[in-house]
Amino acid sequence: MPNEPGRLGVDLRAVCVALAAIAGAIGIGTVAVQPQDGRALAADACTQAGMPLAFAPTIPTSFAPSSTPQQSQMVANCTAWQEFIYLNWPGAGGVPIPSPSPGQFGVAKPVWLSYNRPEDFFTPPPSASNARFRSVLSRRNPKTGHMILSALNEPDLLTISGTAQAFTNGYIVAQRRLNPSQPLLTFYDVWVNTDEQSYITSNNLIYATAQQACTAGPAGLQLPMGGSNDVDCRGAKHQYGLGIGAIEVKASMIDLTGAPADVTSRFFILPVQFDLQYPAQLGGLKPNRTLGLVGLHIIHKIAGAQRLLWSTFEHVDNDPDVSGPRILGRRYNYNDPRAAASPNVQRVCNPPAPCDYSPTQLGRASPIPAASKQTTAAAHGVMPRTTVFQNYELVNVQWPEQDVAIVPYAKTPLTTQYMQNPYVANTTMETYNQGTVTAPENGCIECHAFAKPSTNTTPPQQLLMARAGGIRKNGIVIQVPRPNAARLRAMALAAATPAPQPTGRPGNSDFSFVFGNLGLPGTPPPAAVRRSTR
Repeated sequence: MPNEPGRLGVDLRAVCVALAAIAGAIGIGTVAVQPQDGRALAADACTQAGMPLAFAPTIPTSFAPSSTPQQSQMVANCTAWQEFIYLNWPGAGGVPIPSPSPGQFGVAKPVWLSYNRPEDFFTPPPSASNARFRSVLSRRNPKTGHMILSALNEPDLLTISGTAQAFTNGYIVAQRRLNPSQPLLTFYDVWVNTDEQSYITSNNLIYATAQQACTAGPAGLQLPMGGSNDVDCRGAKHQYGLGIGAIEVKASMIDLTGAPADVTSRFFILPVQFDLQYPAQLGGLKPNRTLGLVGLHIIHKIAGAQRLLWSTFEHVDNDPDVSGPRILGRRYNYNDPRAAASPNVQRVCNPPAPCDYSPTQLGRASPIPAASKQTTAAAHGVMPRTTVFQNYELVNVQWPEQDVAIVPYAKTPLTTQYMQNPYVANTTMETYNQGTVTAPENGCIECHAFAKPSTNTTPPQQLLMARAGGIRKNGIVIQVPRPNAARLRAMALAAATPAPQPTGRPGNSDFSFVFGNLGLPGTPPPAAVRRSTR
């Protein structure tokens, strides 16, 4: 059953409130504690930056840049790692379990996996006429009850889940094969926390018409940032979920079903099974599959970061730097050091013609910065030595040098002014959109600046029509303009000097593609529409 923000256990909520109260006393939302394996805390990069990491289920509730860009980057990185610890803490119903054993960290279901996927609540009320529509939207296999992740093969469509990367429709295949006929495709999915879910459902924003009314209303469509800062579509004060701000998590995963222990022991193995809809060329639907984590995006809206913090993590074995030396004895997830092939060459897949599912040669276009490596060392120092999360590293964080609010009804693309690190990319998620300091491409926020509310008026019966690759069978998708070089130059020029944010149709959805992707046709209850527009 989907998790419901209003049905959280009283004891768990009390624990979270108590932890937040303690954290608030030191002003950054974290608590310095002794590592649970008995090691002493060293004067690591986060301690030196004034934000010591805690091996505890606490999460930052505000962000404030430091006196220098270098120090501010450290604060952003340490914030990202504290979010990582919190989100990967054993959890249930969208909240951390109070007192797990250290050995459960990296084994038990984490907080983020106990969140709902957007499809779990972007569903119309039950009725005989839309029963099949609800079933398809949920992307769950009625025979197993498992989530279905699909192989998608349609260009220029942004999708919530599957094997296609956002905007490029690129797909990647791991170097390892468990058997000759089983390429290890990379799958993706998205989860949202209870704060964001509560905001969406309480304002009836599962409907396209309500989204449009909200974004044009007095407050605009504003995801919650936590505490006493949040409002509904009318501008009235309201607290959503746990009051920690909206969080979206996107994971990249590879199918490790049947892999030997020496392989699986290096990955966080998701403690729930999925059903994977492979392309017909690879055998179609495969139930009861085991997935290993290779990448994790975290975006979090909090006070001081109204345009969110954008953090991304990867498995340490993913791939080497494009500009670095070849280490012939090293075994990577997505790179063969002995191969002569150029890295990051996007493949074109046009079913029903056969697709190339041989291993993909990837490389990191921009090396992981020293500041990220230093804070990764700090995080590894507070986590148990035996946790599998020792095999994951921070790539980078996009953070606001100045906090700029998005005005109600602002047009897309939203302003990215004062956001640092425009070239941040996860090699498993933005493989073919990577940039460098000298040649930045569209990073996280530069793409999400184009997110807008749904204009979906397509009847459910048409949405259920099958298309090539089954893309319409497992979710609703929309076409999104891909930010090309000309758009990015225009955005950069617009950000060079402060200017009023233009407003008008189609408005924006506060950097989240969830709304435009999944907004339902039809009309919400009349009271909900009035609340959103009054």
